[in-house]
Amino acid sequence: MQRRYIFAALLGNALESYDFLLFGFFAPIFSSQFFPDDTPFTSLIKTFAIFAIGFLSRPLGACFFGQLGDRYGRKKGMLLSMQLMAVSTCLIGLLPSYNIIGVWAPLLLVLLRLCQGISLGGEYTGAMTFIFEHAPPGKKNYYMSWIFVGSTFGLACGATIGALMTIYIPHDQMQIWGWRIPFIFGFFIAFLSYYIRQKTAETPTFLHLNKTNTIEHQPIKKVLLNYPASIAQVIGLILPGTIWLYVLYIYLPAYLIQKMNWEFYLSFIVSLIPLLFSCILLPFSGYLADNYDKKKIYFISLSILTLIAPFCLLGIMTGNIALVIILELICAFFGILTTIPLATLLAEAFPAPIRTTGMAISYNVATGVFGGMTPFLLTSLTTLIGGTISTILWVLFAGIVGMISINMRKKSLQVAQ
Repeated sequence: MQRRYIFAALLGNALESYDFLLFGFFAPIFSSQFFPDDTPFTSLIKTFAIFAIGFLSRPLGACFFGQLGDRYGRKKGMLLSMQLMAVSTCLIGLLPSYNIIGVWAPLLLVLLRLCQGISLGGEYTGAMTFIFEHAPPGKKNYYMSWIFVGSTFGLACGATIGALMTIYIPHDQMQIWGWRIPFIFGFFIAFLSYYIRQKTAETPTFLHLNKTNTIEHQPIKKVLLNYPASIAQVIGLILPGTIWLYVLYIYLPAYLIQKMNWEFYLSFIVSLIPLLFSCILLPFSGYLADNYDKKKIYFISLSILTLIAPFCLLGIMTGNIALVIILELICAFFGILTTIPLATLLAEAFPAPIRTTGMAISYNVATGVFGGMTPFLLTSLTTLIGGTISTILWVLFAGIVGMISINMRKKSLQVAQ
């Protein structure tokens, strides 16, 4: 497979992750710019609610872009999702604050987050389908690992840019205009990605479906009626990695800033270290998943991560910098081993005529309902039962669901065989 196919998919996912991380990292600034009349913590809860809205709209994007990919081509879905993300990201960077246009500011922010969520609903699984169908047999996990490298690299870029800006731009200037620059910059990344994607070819699988006249014209209906068990299993498999991602890189940085009085730049830098570590380890994890039983890799890694979760989270939430870095690296290591097998497990759960739709609906329900709600839910529960206990219970719940789901998936495959 030509490198440009990987790069085309990788760059788009990098932009998606870059933008979503920035929104989470800059949540305390968003809260002051768009909800200035509330207390800082109340404003943060409202900002995370808007963050969640971007995820709750992902299932809408999944239905639209999934059907587009299955009926008209994987490439067309990827191009359109990138256009929508580019425009909405840039407009967030240009959006006036509450002090300038009043209540219209948070309302427009909600609208743009909805657009971003719809775009992301098609982007991630569209790229996974694209790479899965281009990749040679026996190397699909390795090739698809680069999708996750792209998204992780996007998170790392967001953390790096955020750290540099908060170090070199005064705090009062960051509040006024500094936070806007990364969002506007994202538009140019999107333009490059769109250009590269235009130069790629449609997948051999879709071309075969088109040639043999076996394209499914009602993929949503078929997925929902014929594959409810696969949807439930895939949602359960995705749940742990999604929740851990937004706990480690969205909720905890904001928690450490608000509760432990960390500086913005410190939060960015500490998050950057496990992200860079993940970029290096992901292809190796893909190699393992291609050469060993990927279901066992997923189960063992998730079991260990779930067992050590309470101790890691208790240590991270002390705010000790060295301890936070070490424990986040440990969590990232086991998290990566559970992530790579997911890509092919998702793609194999649905036949080719409905693959994009099935993956998109399952993936985006999981990330939209559970992942996107994580920062809002945990920030809200902090005032009721405490941030530490609520975070521990949430990741333990995710781990148990994931382990049950991989066992259900094994049984489904045994019955099918």
